Parts: sequence; structure tokens; C-alpha cells
Amino acid sequence: ESLNWAAEGLKMFGMSGVQPRAALDNIKKGLSETNPGIRTAAIGLLGVLHWYVGAMARRMFEDEKPAVLSQIDAECNKYAGQPTPHPTRGPKSKIGSGGAGGADGGAGDNDNDEGEGENGAIVEDLVPRNNIAPQLTQELLDMVKDKNWKVRKEGL
Repeated sequence: ESLNWAAEGLKMFGMSGVQPRAALDNIKKGLSETNPGIRTAAIGLLGVLHWYVGAMARRMFEDEKPAVLSQIDAECNKYAGQPTPHPTRGPKSKIGSGGAGGADGGAGDNDNDEGEGENGAIVEDLVPRNNIAPQLTQELLDMVKDKNWKVRKEGL
């Protein structure tokens, strides 16, 4: 139920305030469950998250089984080509008033453009950034370049 609620919440409130990394971790937990209802709900939430965030959400699940990947692809394709909806609930500054007509429509379009920029920032939050340059020694690089696959694997 919570996964279904989260998917509906994303549709109603948008991505503001949502931490995509935490949502993706919960989706992974849901996909590992044996109950098919939970797996279906997790895939549904992933489809909605993919709708807002883009292909980065899908790429986080490349290691899943082919049958699960086909279900994920089918769910993501449901929203393909559809624009992300404006939040119908939430702070009034994001929604705008419904009775003003054209002026608010223009402001809504600007909010959507800002939202797209915000979604770009959200995508960057999916993958934590760590500077590993100090850990890359010449010895490690030589191991990765070695012809022996066992040595390369150890280097990785």
C-alpha cells in the first residue's frame, strides 16, 4: 500500500521534497519481495519516478532479472512521451490559483520549466559523488591494464 500511495503522491504533489535515492532504495526492497503485489507496486512507483526523473531511474535496475526488466520497461513505456503533470496539491506558490486564466497559465509554464531544471538536479542526486582520484594509484591502474583477467578483476 505504501508504494502505491507514494506513486499517487508523486503524481499529485510532484517531485519537490522527494529524495530519489531513498525512493529507489525502497523500490529495490520491493522488487526483492516474494509477494507479487508488492513487486507490482514497486514497479508502478518506478514507472512514475522514471516519468519525472528520466532514464537514470531505470538504469539503477540493470542487474535485475530479464522478466522483471521487461515489466519495468512496460511500466516506463506507459508514461513515455507524456509531459509531467503540474502538481495538483501542495504549496499555493507551486500550484497557482485556478480562476485567473491566461496569466496563471503562463506562470504555470514557467514553473514547469523551473521544474525541469529541478528534475535535472534531482537526477544528479541519484548517484552519490565521491572523489576517488587519490585512491587511484599507478599500481592499481597497471593491474587494470594487465592482460591476465584475474589480475584485472582484482584491480577492479
